Amino acid sequence: MDPKLAISFNAPVETEHLLLEPITSMHADVLFEYMQDQEIYRLISAVPPTNVQCLRDFWARVESRLSPDGTHAWLNWAVRKKCDGSYVGRFDVEVDSSNVATNVGYLFFPAHWGKGYATLHPA
Repeated sequence: MDPKLAISFNAPVETEHLLLEPITSMHADVLFEYMQDQEIYRLISAVPPTNVQCLRDFWARVESRLSPDGTHAWLNWAVRKKCDGSYVGRFDVEVDSSNVATNVGYLFFPAHWGKGYATLHPA
């Protein structure tokens, strides 16, 4: 995977109601507390980060947007509401060397569940 391509894939995204900004280590300070809510982990195969520094270190490692072997792009976004800038969750995608998204995941913080952020609305 070309590193420049991986970074270009991880561009900011804007929808009608949300802003997705590429996650950096700086997001750990803001998102850590939200990610401690055990309700988030009831239905996904992940565990909460153990402390802010671990989360900061992990996100610093993925800022290159490449897997350790360089074959996949690891794309990560923090999700914010456009109306007030508050964070509502995070979104990630893994893209293989054929530019196919092979793994897509998201989590929204429980206070924002049921608001339609992860709902597909027919056109």
